[in-house]
Amino acid sequence: MAIDMQTNRADVATGTEGTATALVSGIVKDAQELFKQQVHLLQVEVEEDLRQTTQAAIALAIGLATALVGAILLSFAAVYLMDQWMPGRIWLWFSLVGAILASVGCVFITGAMTAFSKIKPTPEKSAEALQETLQWQTKPR
Repeated sequence: MAIDMQTNRADVATGTEGTATALVSGIVKDAQELFKQQVHLLQVEVEEDLRQTTQAAIALAIGLATALVGAILLSFAAVYLMDQWMPGRIWLWFSLVGAILASVGCVFITGAMTAFSKIKPTPEKSAEALQETLQWQTKPR
């Protein structure tokens, strides 16, 4: 492509009309190709982000399910241990352990919501490059 453009520039300098048209059509063709490549790059970035997000979500779900089962078992163990220490007040120990776990859960939920609000799912760099190309292509000549 670079050889053709150098030849076209030399022809334009000599005043040949047909090569100027070929040069302009080559520029338009290159701009269209750049646009197609940027759209493809945007698609690849979105697919990669989606794949990574899916893998992270699966790992998170497995981890949460496992941790939930463990927390339930540890909660029962803690309640029955406290009931051995002060028998007859098992309702109090269930209430205490439940309140502690609910408080910890609220802290984690608040942290997760804050983290999710910071996530930007759009590929910013590709989108900016695509926007610049669109502006350049639609600019009046």
